[in-house]
Amino acid sequence: MNLLRPWRLLLAGVAVAVLVWLLLSRAQAQGMASLPVPWPTPVVLVVMTAGVLAAGRWVRTWVVGRSSRPPSALTAARIAVAAAAAGWAGALLFGWYGGQAAVLASALVGERSGRFVAATLAALASVALSVAGVVAQRWCRRPHDDDAPGSSELETT
Repeated sequence: MNLLRPWRLLLAGVAVAVLVWLLLSRAQAQGMASLPVPWPTPVVLVVMTAGVLAAGRWVRTWVVGRSSRPPSALTAARIAVAAAAAGWAGALLFGWYGGQAAVLASALVGERSGRFVAATLAALASVALSVAGVVAQRWCRRPHDDDAPGSSELETT
């Protein structure tokens, strides 16, 4: 499995944000109301971020030798895959909520201001989820004996 590349995640998130902004701006110009952003969304994303980091840290403590309870190889691989999924999900959700926040920022009146705050918090929580995915995936790497700089393959314990 290849390591997540932060620049790819950033590029994907920005591309989705621009696409969402274009589509929602056009839809609102035609009279569509702005999309609701549920308040629990940022909280759920933060909880997911904590879960990804906790799972990655569990593998990391064993990899660096601070834990005597090793995870199975399959469990470590699953955590690495979940971390990669969290990285991509966070990037794409950033685009979704960031695009919505950009559309709502044009006129912050009444209900739109509350939706803007919720969308902005969700976008920030999505960035945290993406960063947690990148970090947790790197924590799941087993150190190489020769530490070849060109190696991008992910080895799990």
